[in-house]
Amino acid sequence: MVRIDLTYEFKDEHAKVRDALLNLIVAINGGLASKAFGILVKFDSLIGPHFRWDEESLYSIIEKFFGRQYHLYLLSAHDRIVKRAKEL
Repeated sequence: MVRIDLTYEFKDEHAKVRDALLNLIVAINGGLASKAFGILVKFDSLIGPHFRWDEESLYSIIEKFFGRQYHLYLLSAHDRIVKRAKEL
């Protein structure tokens, strides 16, 4: 049976997202449109499944501890990220 360390996986995915965002900022500030687009494509394949798991599995648990308002805040953060990516 394969064991998964959820804490490690969670931190690792967030580190990958952070790194992609930092690389995207560098590409945009450097006027490197094709590089920025490539980062967005990779970002989409990374963040789509991550957001889905967060929203379908994790956030209902978080709501039990931190309340509905925080749950809604987290959803709105995802919405803002998707909106900005589409604008780019």
